Amino acid sequence: MRAIKIRGQLNERIHIKSITLLKNQEDSH
Repeated sequence: MRAIKIRGQLNERIHIKSITLLKNQEDSH
């Protein structure tokens, strides 16, 4: 259970990072 929870948190962080990166790229263009 804990492993799944931690994995989910990591996936959320990666997802947020990818979204912010995409937004930054769009802003730079």
